[in-house]
Amino acid sequence: MKIRAVKIKEISKRILQGDFSFLSLFKTTNKDQSLHPAELAKVLATLPNDAALKAYGQLPQPIKVSVFAYLDIQQQKFLVKKMPAALASTVLNSLSSDDRLIFLSEFKGVELSHFIELLDEKKQAGCA
Repeated sequence: MKIRAVKIKEISKRILQGDFSFLSLFKTTNKDQSLHPAELAKVLATLPNDAALKAYGQLPQPIKVSVFAYLDIQQQKFLVKKMPAALASTVLNSLSSDDRLIFLSEFKGVELSHFIELLDEKKQAGCA
């Protein structure tokens, strides 16, 4: 099955039914059959927040990091608030500095401080 033939609606429907077989599309080295993180971000954007959270949680860690950067800011905020602190730290530290700045600019006060504390020391210094 070629990924180009699989529509976003079909993958969304599978996820809503608890079918995470789409993950195999990330494991292929064949470019014609692989799924780009931006494509998965589009799929997650079509899902209710709880379903998107569940689907995101099923992703292998390296894919979580790459997909996160392609999510819209509202979905990023929802997911990062719901994920364990260790995963949030990994994701935020793995973002490009531009993507991290865009994300952090959405927060103020204590909430902003919380997310800055999740960054490694070098990246924290860049936020000062």
